[in-house]
Amino acid sequence: METKNASTDGVPTNTPIYVGDLSPKTLESDLYRIFSAVGTVTSIKMINIATDIVNPHASKCYAYISYLKKEDADNAVMELNFTELHGKKMRVMHYDKSLVKSVAGKNIIVKNLPDSVDSQLLYNTFKVFGDIMSCKVPTTSKGKSKGFGFIQFKDPASAKKAIDLANKCLMRGNKLKIEKYVSKDKVVSGKNVLENKFTNVYIKNFPSNITENDLTNILTQYGEITSFYMPLKENGQPKGFAFANFSENSSALEAIKNLHNKYVFTETEDDSVKCQEPFYIQRAQLKEEREEEMRNYISKMSLEGQNYKRNLYVTNIPSCFEELEVKDVFKKFGNIVSFALGKDFNVENGVKFAYVCYSTPDEASIAVEKGNEIYLDGQKLSVAFFKNKMERAAAREINSDSFSYQPDVGLGYSKIGMFGGSMPSFFNNMKENIISNGDMGYGNRKPYEDKKQLENDLYGVVLQMAPTFSKEWPILGVKNEEEFSRKMTDLLIQRPSCEIKIMVGLGNILDFNIKQTLNSYGENRDSDSSKIFKFEKK
Repeated sequence: METKNASTDGVPTNTPIYVGDLSPKTLESDLYRIFSAVGTVTSIKMINIATDIVNPHASKCYAYISYLKKEDADNAVMELNFTELHGKKMRVMHYDKSLVKSVAGKNIIVKNLPDSVDSQLLYNTFKVFGDIMSCKVPTTSKGKSKGFGFIQFKDPASAKKAIDLANKCLMRGNKLKIEKYVSKDKVVSGKNVLENKFTNVYIKNFPSNITENDLTNILTQYGEITSFYMPLKENGQPKGFAFANFSENSSALEAIKNLHNKYVFTETEDDSVKCQEPFYIQRAQLKEEREEEMRNYISKMSLEGQNYKRNLYVTNIPSCFEELEVKDVFKKFGNIVSFALGKDFNVENGVKFAYVCYSTPDEASIAVEKGNEIYLDGQKLSVAFFKNKMERAAAREINSDSFSYQPDVGLGYSKIGMFGGSMPSFFNNMKENIISNGDMGYGNRKPYEDKKQLENDLYGVVLQMAPTFSKEWPILGVKNEEEFSRKMTDLLIQRPSCEIKIMVGLGNILDFNIKQTLNSYGENRDSDSSKIFKFEKK
């Protein structure tokens, strides 16, 4: 609904309340229906930030709601706090900007909570110590409690009372540990201390046939190594990363300074040991640290994207529907700025797919929610946010085996020289890795389904890159992004499936093949395109 009486920071004035922990499916109409039952709602400002592409349900969604009367706002906080909406319990609290900024001594953290304790139970347990402004028990992506909770009291005296009286008390068999909440600045300071003491390093981006001895010889130039670990797959091939532990922090820092982001393996006569990416060596992080860093990167990367959360990918469209008919279906959810309809040419009378770009993320979110309930000619549509190649790559890294390591100084490593031997070439290893691990999700598909999914995925990533090749469109005789993407997909899809999967998963490989295609097509348009785009095999 239209916001009125908004302050300079966009938060409604009058008597606003804060509503947190909302499901990403929540619409303003849902909030108006629930909160207007308590009193006259004058404005609603809703914020929906998809911060986690790996798990969309972890996205941050909250709202500010303003009432005409203060007593209505008070009643909303008392009556609607922890009300369930779309499978999640809402946190409802008064919004006071002055109190939000002045939190010194008011925040506590409650550790060692039983798994069964949620935000509501924690709130009901600790409200005896004073007025609570906010209470939350963080959960995992599967909804399981992380075992701790945060409470913000209205005044510091209540927080002190809770620490003095409830610390070390039993709650459903668990002895609670209650402390003052440490500010983010102090946490960062503690992290800086860790940065100055570590000796464990994480290594990747080295040639697939480099042995453990080769790597340790490079690292020992900067100090003594006490242990080294290079994990292997079940078939005996390396997983592409390693861990090393130096005896001194200064040695680890020196190795990082001299080796990180450098092309360590380029100066060699043997091309088989060259690596196309710069060497990576950094402090070995805990799994939780690395996941958080990667999620922040994904969020920053996506939010900076011009079309972030506006692009949708629609599948299972009956072949009898034309572009205008499908577009009319999705126009009711918002303003469509671009639309492209494609057809699977590998299956007779195959279904179609579409790419839809809305003018705002809110419109796209509504289309995802409502679009999955639509049937066309008896077929249920599948509507999802489109992920670009960087998002997919980052999501795969979060879920990769490299997160399974939990570094511990001097422990958890094999002795130097335990692993070694020759390894397959870079591209052969890459192809086998993608095929055997089902990297793009093709492993359990029938052959025709595999080819269909491959073409759809390839078309999607080519469409994302199409604007960067706008000057080369005339080479293919096309005039827009959709025509370029279809033409280029038709040419590239002739390659073997294993190579197409690599192109879909690795943007630099796709970029290379598009450029080679354009160059060769311009020189001889009548040449056999299947001979143009082969990978070089060493």
